[in-house]
Amino acid sequence: MTLGYLLGSIMLTPHEFRRHRLWQMNLGALALFFVLRCTIICGDLHTWSAQATPLETAFSFFNVQKYPPSLDILLVTLGPAIAALALFDPWMETSTRLRSGLRSALVTFGRVPLFYYLLHLPLRHGLALLASWMTGREVGWLFG
Repeated sequence: MTLGYLLGSIMLTPHEFRRHRLWQMNLGALALFFVLRCTIICGDLHTWSAQATPLETAFSFFNVQKYPPSLDILLVTLGPAIAALALFDPWMETSTRLRSGLRSALVTFGRVPLFYYLLHLPLRHGLALLASWMTGREVGWLFG
């Protein structure tokens, strides 16, 4: 959450400074991930090991666990996400009709994620009820 507030202040800066700072954050996160993963100082509880092939070793290296949460999983997921912000930033600045429509949709969706999250819960429940009812199954367990 703190990183979100930090990114909010960065996203309000001028375009070139913003892109430069996002790339710095991306490279810093990925560099720290590689250092922590190689040295096994802290981070993921499941260590990686050399495998039979280089590809399998790479899979072992990047096989970080989401639970319990670790610094490794945060760095390896947030780094590329910040890179995506830097890559799409100039694309979102241009004002063609298609891009402005897509930009508007992304801005709207980005501003109300909790609303969409809460909206999907009754929608999924309703679809489960409908599917159970249509297949002739008992639906009482969906209310327990």
